[in-house]
Amino acid sequence: LVGVEVQPDNTLLKTGGWGADNGGAASAEVLAAGADGWAEFTVYPTNHERYFGLTENNADATRIMDYAIKISSTNTIVIQENGTSRAGYGDLEPGEVLRVERTGTTIEYKRGGSTFHISQVPSTTSLRVDACIYHNNGDIPNGTLNFGTATVEAPNAPTALQSTTVTSNSAGLQWTDNSGDETGFIVERQTGTGAYEQIADLPANTTSYTDGTVTAPASYTYRVYAYNAGGNSPKSNTVTVTTEGTPEESLPVTWANLVGVEVQADNSLVKTAGWGIDNGGATSEEVLPPGTDGWAGFTAYATNHERYFGLTENNTDATKNIDYAFKISSTNGLVISEQGENVLGIGHVKDGDILRIERTGNTILYIRNDTIYHTSGTPSTGPLMVDVSIYHSSGEIKGAVTSFVAVPPPTDVKAVTTDFDKNLITWETLDPEVSYEIERSLSETGGFARVATTVRGAHEYKDSQLADGTTYYYRVRATNGQEYSGYSAVVSSTTKTVVTPENTLEQTPQYNGNISAIKWKAHGDAEEKLYTYSYD
Repeated sequence: LVGVEVQPDNTLLKTGGWGADNGGAASAEVLAAGADGWAEFTVYPTNHERYFGLTENNADATRIMDYAIKISSTNTIVIQENGTSRAGYGDLEPGEVLRVERTGTTIEYKRGGSTFHISQVPSTTSLRVDACIYHNNGDIPNGTLNFGTATVEAPNAPTALQSTTVTSNSAGLQWTDNSGDETGFIVERQTGTGAYEQIADLPANTTSYTDGTVTAPASYTYRVYAYNAGGNSPKSNTVTVTTEGTPEESLPVTWANLVGVEVQADNSLVKTAGWGIDNGGATSEEVLPPGTDGWAGFTAYATNHERYFGLTENNTDATKNIDYAFKISSTNGLVISEQGENVLGIGHVKDGDILRIERTGNTILYIRNDTIYHTSGTPSTGPLMVDVSIYHSSGEIKGAVTSFVAVPPPTDVKAVTTDFDKNLITWETLDPEVSYEIERSLSETGGFARVATTVRGAHEYKDSQLADGTTYYYRVRATNGQEYSGYSAVVSSTTKTVVTPENTLEQTPQYNGNISAIKWKAHGDAEEKLYTYSYD
């Protein structure tokens, strides 16, 4: 296929611009030499110039075919052979079925089942269906054939395999596609002097690939071949690359806050829920501290699933509202997205692309295969965590890693009131070497501010000097002084309400005289207190 796409009903549609050599395709099926057979299509007067026929060789997407029916831009029918017009046959009728057929060595052109032209050029070789479309949006509907026991020939071998970019953790490849009938391409890799292993199965017309699973230092040798129903092509030439240097330290993302997704054995995140903009996502337990450099990345594949991967300060849902994100659209378009809004399109994703979002100072960089594609105009100063959202069912995030490590978050966080102006916050300590930050708010959904940082290994905090009869909300996170855990779930406690002392006084005379002792128990206190008043 060149500049065309196959539609669900098998119609061939030109997606490229106008041109005599940039839109066409050939059949994988081959009519054997000396065999009888035919090919036909249903055509409509759409004012698009098109060619359909049989040819021995298909070296390009031009109109040079051995035996062809041409539909002109004025909707007339013309017989054309090897690029030369033979005869014209008037105007096209909507829905006409036009056929090119070989019987013995004779080629006949049929219209509605009746022969209207017989070629003077005998045919003895193998033939395949060939099509060429000149105008954008021109189509070849309902292309069918009958080649008897037709065979499918294996595609031609790809050539000129070469290395493009090599880093400590990726190797880029590109090659020349020499066939128009492949189903796809297989990329094989040899590590050192070991055996070749398949590492990628790519769609037809692919001419590049980035291997994001290499390590450093190491030597890798690659080869590529095409395949279709007729078998495999010969292998391409080989190319060897050597990864050098020390790879940047990175660790797999520890997934948390899962909504409608599952973590697979290889740490891939797969959406199990149905299609939806707010029912599939997760965040990392790892948190990049404020003012700290760091990055997160993943390996992308063109799977036609809409997905978002990025860094965000707060995560309150599973939607695409991520502070800084890569979006992969359902058509595999690659888009910079910030706070759910498209910022910039940067082409289409290719299988194996390494996508990274990195903070340096307060600047966010979007990086694809070690090349910076965009610098955000929105500075970043707060903590950041990895955040993903997946729209389509079965969409996945693969190979997610970060440069910042996880600190385990506190568990079993509770808040209880102990007085009219005090609350006690407790948690389970998982690491005696970490401290804990306690944040407080008057709202469950926002406005949190830090009120304390504990010593290492602490498991509680007493919050005091509070207003009586007031509900306070708390969240807690752990820190080792450089990295932060995610926040705990929000907990709350309501302080006791102060009761007017007059309602609780119990006056008991202690002795006769001018001095009386008044003893009462203040509301909320754990002990009785003695207050003495003298009179006269």
